[in-house]
Amino acid sequence: MKNVNYDKDIKELFFILILLIFMLGYFTYIKFTYKAPVKEDTNPDEVVDNTSSGGNFGIEFIKNIDKLNDDNYLVSPYSMEVALDMLRKGANGTSLEELNNVLGNREIEKFSVKDRIGIANSLFIKNDFKEIVNSEFSDYLLNTYGSDIIYDDFATPVAINNWCKEKTWNMIDPLLEEIGNEFVIGIANAVAIDVDWKYNFECNNTNSSEFTKSDGSVINVEMMNNSYYSDVKYFENDTAKGVVIPYQAYNEEGNEVDDGTKLEFVGILPNNDIKEYISNFNTDVLNSIDEGEEASNDKKINVYLPRFSYDYNVNDAIGVLGSMGISSVFSKSDADLTNIISKDEMTKHGIENIYVNKVLHKTHIDLNEKGTKAAAVTYIEVSETLGALDVEENNDIDIEFNKPFIYMIRDSASGEILFFGSVYNPNEWNGSTCSSE
Repeated sequence: MKNVNYDKDIKELFFILILLIFMLGYFTYIKFTYKAPVKEDTNPDEVVDNTSSGGNFGIEFIKNIDKLNDDNYLVSPYSMEVALDMLRKGANGTSLEELNNVLGNREIEKFSVKDRIGIANSLFIKNDFKEIVNSEFSDYLLNTYGSDIIYDDFATPVAINNWCKEKTWNMIDPLLEEIGNEFVIGIANAVAIDVDWKYNFECNNTNSSEFTKSDGSVINVEMMNNSYYSDVKYFENDTAKGVVIPYQAYNEEGNEVDDGTKLEFVGILPNNDIKEYISNFNTDVLNSIDEGEEASNDKKINVYLPRFSYDYNVNDAIGVLGSMGISSVFSKSDADLTNIISKDEMTKHGIENIYVNKVLHKTHIDLNEKGTKAAAVTYIEVSETLGALDVEENNDIDIEFNKPFIYMIRDSASGEILFFGSVYNPNEWNGSTCSSE
């Protein structure tokens, strides 16, 4: 009898041990595979403020563009942000969430200076879709952005190219070479400036000067020179030095005034590699620029700046935006632009979905003794799918941009960056001395 009870106890202990092992394994599995449920009240319309810490949309856009370039480039973070913000109004679901996360939430400045600073927006709608494009979407672009609403058959890109040429004051033409049969709408923003320096560079001070390129080779360039006793600001820190040079201020009618809308040129000479500098670019860097010292009668600032002019085209804008976190709007199946055309209307007209199939960003700049002309166009196309400091004894400051440098053209009041670029190859010296145009 004793042996029977003993065997029974052994069996019970063995069973309990097996049960404990099973329960331990089960709870371990739960711990490592459990995923918190998505809150049912998640709101895709909620906009994340993306303007703190590392930087806003413009800074992140600049960083991603710089990764693709080892030569002259120019982009308008402002233009790209405005165009994407217009697209955001037409998005829903995941597409809207991604745009919100990348763009953040801030009020975008608006500019209007006749013949000097031009900002224009347009919505191009193919006649076939005139009756089914959501009027709330087009009305929002009209009322919020003063957008042109242009209807056309769009068998060719002539209407779009003509708009682009006009709004960039002939600086960007053409924008499109062709247009597809699947075209539904196009969204465009154009920025153009034609501003004079507050203090022009003197023609007879432009001379041939050496410029050392990234590979160490030396070329002769058209080096402008000016000396400033006021208004210009010099800044220097552990990573770079540079200057802030004002353009002339204008009133809304485009007349020169002392206190009006004013842009400024920010030239930056990184101490080391440009790409390393831009990879660490953030709002703190921008703030440090504004803490520089002003030119004065006791300390003038001598600036040597090469002339440059070039065109630039972002060849893979969709890839750049994808690396920043915007992807679903480019998917034929996943794009959710139902605030442009509702699903019901798509179904009625045999449209499976609409998506962004093209993003273009083209720019132009000409910086010379008189001032600066620059332009940018951002175009988004939506289609359908079917079934070191040098200080002399007199305290003057010399800064010579004689190696690759970066620059910004921004609004002096708000800090809006209208243009950002790099110069690896300025205009080579060909005996010219000035540009009066």
